[in-house]
Amino acid sequence: MSELNPLNGGKKSRVFEERRRREEQERERQRRAERERRRKKQKRRQIVLLSFIAVFLIVCTTLIAVNVKELLQPKDRKTENVVKEEETTPQEVISVDMDLKDIAIDESMYLYDNDPEMLQQLRQRMYSNAEQKDKLEFILDHQAAYPPEMIEFLVKYEEVIDFVLKYPVEINKEHATVVDVSGEYTKGKVPTFVQWDDRWGYLPYGDNIIADSGCGPTCLSMAMVALTGKTQYTPIVLCDFAEKNGYYVDGVGSSWDLMLGGAKKLGLESSQISIKEESIKNTLEDGKLVILSMGPGIFTKGGHFILIYKYENGKFYVKDPNSWEKSDQGFTYSQFGDQIKGGWGLYVKDKTK
Repeated sequence: MSELNPLNGGKKSRVFEERRRREEQERERQRRAERERRRKKQKRRQIVLLSFIAVFLIVCTTLIAVNVKELLQPKDRKTENVVKEEETTPQEVISVDMDLKDIAIDESMYLYDNDPEMLQQLRQRMYSNAEQKDKLEFILDHQAAYPPEMIEFLVKYEEVIDFVLKYPVEINKEHATVVDVSGEYTKGKVPTFVQWDDRWGYLPYGDNIIADSGCGPTCLSMAMVALTGKTQYTPIVLCDFAEKNGYYVDGVGSSWDLMLGGAKKLGLESSQISIKEESIKNTLEDGKLVILSMGPGIFTKGGHFILIYKYENGKFYVKDPNSWEKSDQGFTYSQFGDQIKGGWGLYVKDKTK
């Protein structure tokens, strides 16, 4: 039945008319939003298609040009089997800037309220860091799509900006739990793994994700691969191991016993060592790797694990699972010694003795 107002001659009440008008406006807003989503989706498809066609044409053009050049250029039999030295050098790794247009964030992802003070710190960095300006501006424009933990993670560590930037999209994707790192292992050397690597950083670890709290298992993963050559022990596998064996503490992270009891369960020899400079140096000279638990300082704003693999010319060389920049850098004991909270020496027992 219609809602009628008997006091105004049977006309529909203003309340009813207002409600109907609002409902119609809401339906129209939803229709516009749906049209906009479809338009953006179609535009993305067109961009992908055009990019594919452009790449295809470039490849075809290059192949044709190379073939024509070979046909026109006379061959010198004396140089046919000569390989230029530069052709055998490793391929240079090219860093490609992320296209912000490819990060599809919409209002349905706006789920969070962030600390204004944290956001202000990112704004200040945006004005002082020209390299990160566009990315920081994007994150601030869409800050409601980023959980407070990720905003704080970025405030603490500038290096993680690309990881955080993609978080709203990547966190809802399925990520492989088996990763091949064999190409990153060289016998006699320690590989470099960072916890916020795209291959595993978005995967859960306890009540958090590996990127934010997986420093312990990532350190143990580097040690395990270096000491045994078993590349199946990736940070993913070690995080799973830590959770299943009670070495993860909710709200805290990995327990110290992961480096002692956990390492032994994995087949390594491990013992707690003195955190004095001479003790760490002697442990390294014995052929062992050292994992240190760190407090706030040059490596962390809170708690952290790092791996030490070499002592040379008065410096300890580090694998920092939270930093590509600090990994393989040398630090004097005076730079970080007062930040050390605990230490462990890890090695593999020589079975021939």
